[in-house]
Amino acid sequence: MFESSAFTSWVSELGCDAHYVTKSFQWACKERYVRTVLNLIHVESNNKKSIWSDTLCKIQLVLNITKQKTTQYSALYLLNGTNATTPVIRALVRDIAIENSSSNREAARELSRTSAKASLDRNRDAQDTRVNRQRHPPRKYPVNYQVFVIKYYQSIGKLDSGMRGPY
Repeated sequence: MFESSAFTSWVSELGCDAHYVTKSFQWACKERYVRTVLNLIHVESNNKKSIWSDTLCKIQLVLNITKQKTTQYSALYLLNGTNATTPVIRALVRDIAIENSSSNREAARELSRTSAKASLDRNRDAQDTRVNRQRHPPRKYPVNYQVFVIKYYQSIGKLDSGMRGPY
């Protein structure tokens, strides 16, 4: 939770904001996704006796056409405006490359993207509220103030105080 004033000013000069993120939550989402991909590779390679690298394109297609729980849209639908599989995807990519593509499909895709963004925003706000219910804002210390940080998980034995610093 410590950040330097130089970093804070650099971020604000770029027109950005710095937000604190719960490290374990982000890590859990990535781990769940990786675990899903590994399970799919394991099933494909063991049951069909195929090479795992050959199954990656199928797994990517499945993940891209699967509806996401929060948005109720697939990644592929939000990308090109249709729920499709491989032959149709190629045709759509070709159609999208041509300048006179269907405006109805584009309008529906934009409405879906707006709806998906609203769903993701509501979900994010609900998760933030739930996660931050028991949290308190970090203490602010003056510049050049020395502090020790309690980090029990980095303890090196039972006689270690679990504190790190001074910072």
